[in-house]
Amino acid sequence: MRAELDGLICSGARRRKQFTYALLEERAARPAMLERDAALFELARRYFTTRGPATVDDFAWWSGLTKADAKRGVEAAAAHLEHESIDGRSYWFPAGERRVRISGLLVHLLPNFDEYFIGLKDRSALAERLKSSGVKPRTTLLVGYFLAVNGQMVGDGGGRLSGERLSSSRSLWFD
Repeated sequence: MRAELDGLICSGARRRKQFTYALLEERAARPAMLERDAALFELARRYFTTRGPATVDDFAWWSGLTKADAKRGVEAAAAHLEHESIDGRSYWFPAGERRVRISGLLVHLLPNFDEYFIGLKDRSALAERLKSSGVKPRTTLLVGYFLAVNGQMVGDGGGRLSGERLSSSRSLWFD
């Protein structure tokens, strides 16, 4: 275990029921060393590409960067991103994002700590959408799981294990 913590070895391929180990340098490429500004650019570009639309505050919260460093990263990545101001907040997202056409519904059942939800510091857009639709959620936002349809959270639920039976409950927020 100490050799793993020191970065000398890592888990290798299993051989039937046996665990194996391998030298880390043989299984993983050495990471490229980046200067601070290049690292801020790359982290911001990757964050907003995979989690946008999001705000600078969301990025700072998620990354642990100071707000000043988060802003520097966004400024450096701005050529690769687009932004839109909604209610005085700037939301950043990937430039030229391609819309995927889906025939039918795309449904995801997400755990309550999924990045789709918890990767944002400010989750008020969800509450605003519910409020503007006249929905009063019957839940706090950290329940067992969320139901997302075509990228929009539309419900929640939870489950209970009793003996060998699993029961679940769902609540849709919209009619």
